[in-house]
Amino acid sequence: MAIGINRYNFKKGATADEKTVQAVKESIAHWERMIDWVSTVVLSNENSPKNADSITMEYNLGENWTGEDCSLCKNFKKCVGCPLEEKYGRCDWGSRNLWKSVQNSWTWQEWYDNAKLFLGQLKSLLTDEERKIIDRPVGKLVIEVLQMKWGKTWRVKEQTCRVDAFNNGKNCFRASSGFKLYSGQFPSNDILEDANLVFVRGQAHEFDNDVHSVVSEGWLSKLRVAVKEYNEYQRKLAGGNVYSYGNLQGDVEIIQ
Repeated sequence: MAIGINRYNFKKGATADEKTVQAVKESIAHWERMIDWVSTVVLSNENSPKNADSITMEYNLGENWTGEDCSLCKNFKKCVGCPLEEKYGRCDWGSRNLWKSVQNSWTWQEWYDNAKLFLGQLKSLLTDEERKIIDRPVGKLVIEVLQMKWGKTWRVKEQTCRVDAFNNGKNCFRASSGFKLYSGQFPSNDILEDANLVFVRGQAHEFDNDVHSVVSEGWLSKLRVAVKEYNEYQRKLAGGNVYSYGNLQGDVEIIQ
């Protein structure tokens, strides 16, 4: 039976604690992304290494199954008040909590099988009613491309949920096009030298309005892919919202 609304951080008769529900939903999306990556990239390639490795996942996906990428771990320090701990025990030693089985998996196939079971535990923390509580985007990125006399330029038109890091808790969002969307105030020196880096958010609003040159049409195509994938990722976190991509209005192209 799923945990009811009054089971964690909710008061009877009051509005549900959106932060708690959102943390569960972000953790679910986090595990769905990892499972999908293992299924479509690792297990589907017979030449992939057989042994499960969190470092390999971190390098390729930008996240792994340790607590540093878990929204529940970030919101419930030392597991205090964590709905997963309340229902199944702590991840590191709970007898019913299946995270340890994932951690102890030797092969990627074992990891995949155990991760799907653990995902089921995470999903059981939400009732159907709670899944509907938060139906807005966690974040959204909109970039406009302007046609100037000397060529095309781009700038951030909209970046919702303005925080130092993206909603997966990381400063970089890695797209399939090879682009990295960076969200911190200032990128580190090693990132600055990356030709595929796009700096799309800073702590202050004026950073978002900086105008940059479009390197080439090929570069712009990769940027389109990165922005669309980022918004798809955000939509998967929150669910239910559909964006219109690639609008062209006069001399301004809106990528969202």
